[in-house]
Order: sequence, then C-alpha cells, then structure tokens
Amino acid sequence: MATTRPEILVLRGIAVLAVLTYHLAPTRIPGGFAALDVFFVISGYLVTGILVGMRQRHGRISFPDYLARRARRILPSALAVLLACLVGMFALASIVDWGRISTEILASSLFVQNWVLIASNAAYAGADTASPVQHYWTLAVEAQFYVFWAALLIVLLGRGAVSRERAATIGIGVVFAASLAVSIVWCAIEPASGYLSTATRIWELAAGGLVAMLVRRIPPLRIGVPLAIGGWLLIAASFAFLDASMAWPGWLALIPVAGAVLVIAAGVPVTAVRLRRLTDNAVTRTLADSSYAIYLWHWPLLVYAETTLDEPLGAGHKAAIFVGSLLLGWLTTVAVERPIRFGPLARSRAVATLTVGALAMAMVALPAGAVRTAMLRTGELYAEISVDSSEALCVGAEALTAGADCVDGPYPGLSPDPLGDWEQISVLHGMGCATDNVVPTVRSCVFGDPDGDVKVALVGDSHGMKVWPALSLVAEDAGWSLHTFLKAQCEYTSPTMDGTDNCRQWRADVTAQLEAEGPWDLVVTAGASHVTDRPGAADAFRAAWTPLIEAGAQVVHMRDVPYLADDVRFCVVDHLDDLSPCDTPRETAVLDDIMATTASTLPGASVVDLTDYLCDADTCFAAIGGVITHRDGNHLTDEFARTLAPALGAQLRVIVPDLFDRAG
Repeated sequence: MATTRPEILVLRGIAVLAVLTYHLAPTRIPGGFAALDVFFVISGYLVTGILVGMRQRHGRISFPDYLARRARRILPSALAVLLACLVGMFALASIVDWGRISTEILASSLFVQNWVLIASNAAYAGADTASPVQHYWTLAVEAQFYVFWAALLIVLLGRGAVSRERAATIGIGVVFAASLAVSIVWCAIEPASGYLSTATRIWELAAGGLVAMLVRRIPPLRIGVPLAIGGWLLIAASFAFLDASMAWPGWLALIPVAGAVLVIAAGVPVTAVRLRRLTDNAVTRTLADSSYAIYLWHWPLLVYAETTLDEPLGAGHKAAIFVGSLLLGWLTTVAVERPIRFGPLARSRAVATLTVGALAMAMVALPAGAVRTAMLRTGELYAEISVDSSEALCVGAEALTAGADCVDGPYPGLSPDPLGDWEQISVLHGMGCATDNVVPTVRSCVFGDPDGDVKVALVGDSHGMKVWPALSLVAEDAGWSLHTFLKAQCEYTSPTMDGTDNCRQWRADVTAQLEAEGPWDLVVTAGASHVTDRPGAADAFRAAWTPLIEAGAQVVHMRDVPYLADDVRFCVVDHLDDLSPCDTPRETAVLDDIMATTASTLPGASVVDLTDYLCDADTCFAAIGGVITHRDGNHLTDEFARTLAPALGAQLRVIVPDLFDRAG
C-alpha cells in the first residue's frame, strides 16, 4: 500500500496544522487535540499494510526487518530533537527543572514517556508543569504498538502459502473492541492517565488496521466521494465542537477516528481526478512529509518560549513558533531523516540498522541519565546537610508561633529540597482522592479514624487540597472521620454559579453526596480567593452552606493563603543566599476573600485565618522555619502545610470545642 496517497498526505498536513494551532491558540480550534487520533489511525493503517505486504511477498513477517524499517523512520528526527531539547535544558530551563526534564528525555529516548507521565501524574498542558518533551508520549504509544502489532500479526497471519487474512481481520476487530471498551471505562474513571495510556489508544490504531484489511471490498469512486466528504465533515466537527474538558479518548473519540477511517477508505482504490489535483501537489507533499518532524519541534519551541520570556506569548511570538516549527520540521526531514531513512543504512542488514539505532538512542539516553543521576545525588547531599541537627530549631510555622519553645535558625538548608522533584500537583491526585479539572467525577476518601464518632468533610478546590495535610493530622490526632471532596479549579458553591460544565456537575454531585452521607458535624471549605469574587458569589456560597448548617453541621471556611509575587520554585534557587527577594509585602500578598467575608456574616459559619503563620506585620515569606512555604505563587507546599496543623487545631478548638471533647 503506497504511503504517498493524496488522501493520507492531506490528512497528515491538516492534522499537524491542527495540533500547532490548538497548542498556540486553543480557543481557535478547541478540539484540535483530536488530530492526534487522526494520526493514530493513519499509523495503524500504514503499519498493518507494511506487515501484510511483507507476509504476502515473503510468506512470513521478518520481525528484525520490520523493526529496522520502523527505526529508520522514527529514530532520526526523534533523537535529533531530543538532543536539541537536552542542550536547550541547560541554556533555557531553570536548574529546578533539570531533574524532571532529563528524566523525561531519558524516558522519551526509550519510548516509555507515556508511562513515566502516568506514574508522575503529569498533566499534558500548562507551561508551568510541561516539559519540552512531554509530547513524546505519542511516540511511546506508537513504538509500543509497533512491537505489539507485529507480534500479533505474526501469530494471526502465520507462515507459508495459506492465507489467514480473515482470521487476522477478526483478531484485529477483537483487539479494537477490547481496547475501545477499556478506553471508555478507563477515561471515565481516570481521564488523566487514560489520555496517555497505550491500552486506551490501541483501538484507534487498530481502526486503521481494519481499514487496511477491509478496504479492498469497498466499491470505488461511486461511493468514494460521499464517504470522503462525510469523513472530512466528522474531522472538522471534532476540531470545532469538542473541547479539552471531555474525557478522552472515550466514546467521543469515535468521531475523529471514524472521520479518518472514511477518508482513507474512500480513496481506495481510486480517487476523483479533481480531488487528486487539489490534494496531490508540492505544498501538500512537503507539509505531509515533514509533519512528523514539525510535530516534534513545535512543543519544545512553545515550552522553552514560555519559560524564558517574562511576558505572556503574544501574537508575534506565536507566529514565530508556528513558522519556526514548519522550517525546523522541513530542515530535519531533509537533512536528517531522509539521508538515514533512504541512504546506505537502508541497504544494510537489519541487525546493522538496529545496532546503529541502539547506539543512537544511547547517545541521548546516557547524557540524560547522567544529568538525572547528578540531580538526584545533589538532592541526596542537600538532604544530608538539611537534617535538623538541633531539636531547638523551629520547623515551619513554629517560627511564627508566639511562645514556641524553639529557635528560628540558622538552618543548615531548606526543605523541601530546592533542587529536588518539586510537587506539581497534589499528592491526593495520585491517591485517587481528588478530581482534576477535566471531569466532574467525585473522588472521596476517608482519613483519620474511619469509624470515628465525629464526621468532618473537607470540600474545595486545589487550595482545599493544601488544607488537607494539616487537617488530616488534626483529624488523626482527634479521632475524627475526615472525608475529602476536592476538585482542581472548582471551589464549592451553589451548582448554579458560573463555571465550566464539569465544575457545575461536580458541585451538584458533591451537594447530593454530602446530603446523602450526612449529617456532618463539621464541614471545612477552602477556595482560591482570586477566582471567587464574581457577581452573585456571596449568595451562591450561602446557598451551598445553609443546608449543611440547617442539617446540624458547623461550617468553617479556611481563609485563603497569601499570594507571593514570584514563582517560589525558581526564585528560591536563584536566591539561596538571601531569600528576601522572594518575599512579598503583606498588603500585596493578602487578597480579599469573598468566601471568608460571607462565612463571617452567616450564622453557623466561622472563619479560620492562618495568615499570621505565613506573614508578619509587614511581609509574607517564601520560607519560614527552614521550610519553603509555597510550591508556586499561591499553593502551599505539603511540607509547610503540615507544620500548620497545631495552629489549625488550636483555632478549631475555639470554634468547635465539643467535637474535640466528643472524640476524646
């Protein structure tokens, strides 16, 4: 099956342009991420054709020859961009991120990046958390598919003259159905890992494989054009009407996958002459041939631009990234991929090709691994000097606690390790006890004493997740049963308040669950103050809290934390000898909190304010008592949050003393 069919060329070109546009201007094409699903269908179609063609020509599938062919296709550009990203890391990235970036470069060179991201609970968005090679998860999925697919078809197609294509088609269909079912269930339960998993993506590649096995039975031109039009309409609808809040690739991914399938099927065995003239031209071929390298380049250009500029990317910056991606992709294809893919190495034995490929991978993996090891060792050495050598030293919030029996420094080092693996999202996500910002699923967990007589609920957004380290210690000490209801970027208020659809659904479901699992003795709420002051916010909060109060609960709102001017991750590393540039004046850092104001005027509700344990009369600090306070500008580190437990417990004892007496 020819890989230069105009339909596939156009699919590749449109898909890579959609990805670039989506990452640079997501509001312009909200469903642009579905272009990756189109790419997977194309890959499944082509790889299946290669394997079937090998079986037809030689009576068997040569696994080494097949792997050598795949290596010549994907390794040259992939490794060239990884080397550039490694160099860029030293020149453009903060040393804070070297350990994480080098780990991901190592994983990408070994084509296991998707599983590393899953293990680290990384989100595939946002310049503050993204690495320049995060997009290599797609290559990892494809590389894992290549090996699995070859092994599967070797078994299904067998050897010799007897044709077993029908059995192979049935087998591919079974894999398609099984993976689709896994995708629908997995992405509904855990969308972040489901998005990156090979198991949830194989059905998309298998869909292309089914086309490769069945297209010879589809009538040509008479129905080909309507099929192509229908396919393009489905792809266009995916780009225009889907958005990142949907669990993906769940059942909705059938839309772009079906579109790609129809477009490919419609072009077999003949394409309308007018369509061929429109699609088969020099521009389309160049864009399609370079699409792989363009995809590889666009993300590191975007990430490094966002991390090095002191201002949000403007239209000029984005245009430069767009054009730069196209140019670098074309140059890499012409100067790196083609000479290796079609040069002398293409005529070498498979063993020689695979040996060269392994050595090339080692050229990336070894230096990336060395940097990773060095950063880990640096963290170990820092941890050794950071060990508290004196019991008299204050730890965290103790340093601002009146009458504390400890000394505020000097400290041998800071904790957590400034050069270590900084927390990017709450540990609760990894525990399955918090909802991300993509789906409305309520994820509740119980801490403290599950059978405790006092029932406490913690409800809120990512700032509520930062209350959990302290409140869980209070609950454990008091013997409370602490239940968490937390979702990123979604404060707890009336379900009717504005916000995303999945946030409103989460609020409604949490409201119903709180009612069903009540009565509650105490409900603790927390939210980001910079997003809650919207029209009607006070009424919406009262509407959410009043039913809880009427049912017998005491509502306590945690006043929001101070907001530091700089991202503490980077500022601390740049000013280890003097952290004062990382501090922020109190009058600037402490924002108005409409939730606290509302709670203070609502009978049955109270406010806990821990600001004085993060700030003195004039300044809010980046580090207190040897512990770094914030992980960015407005989220506490878990380590510092735990040091707030005594202060939190003391204020709660004043508000709900009977709950401590009952538990005791």
